[in-house]
Amino acid sequence: MKRLALLLALAGCQNQARDLGSSRTTSHAAQETPAPAVSSSPAPDAAPHAEEPAYEEVVLGAATATSPVPGIATTLDTLRDQSRVCYTQVSAHHPGAGGRLRVTFVIAPTGEVKTATIVANGGLPKALAECVVEHARKARFQAPEGAKEVAMSLWIAFGGAAP
Repeated sequence: MKRLALLLALAGCQNQARDLGSSRTTSHAAQETPAPAVSSSPAPDAAPHAEEPAYEEVVLGAATATSPVPGIATTLDTLRDQSRVCYTQVSAHHPGAGGRLRVTFVIAPTGEVKTATIVANGGLPKALAECVVEHARKARFQAPEGAKEVAMSLWIAFGGAAP
């Protein structure tokens, strides 16, 4: 938990990050609620292991959603890991590929992803974007609070790019 707080502070998100699983009152207009940024990078003061790169190959930016989604960090951790597999596969054919994607989701009241779309691609190979969005479509979230449809947006950075 201390590591996540440190990562959020470093990303400048400490004032925006909220646990999307917390209860809150919303107005009739959809409000975006930022979720914590998720990264498996070591803390800055931790020495990297010899086999680890100096930067994180795949980093998720802060997610925004129109309503709380319980347990969102677990699903986003899985999506990050799947995106890393996509990146590794595509990097074999496109060495040095780096950039970022913005993915939007619509999460059904059941927690299933109704739609997932790449809305921005900052210089990444099409094959990487297609692989990531395919995994995003298969993601499974916990049912959103209030059993309603939720729109969510997420930046994913690859190859050392900032999310």
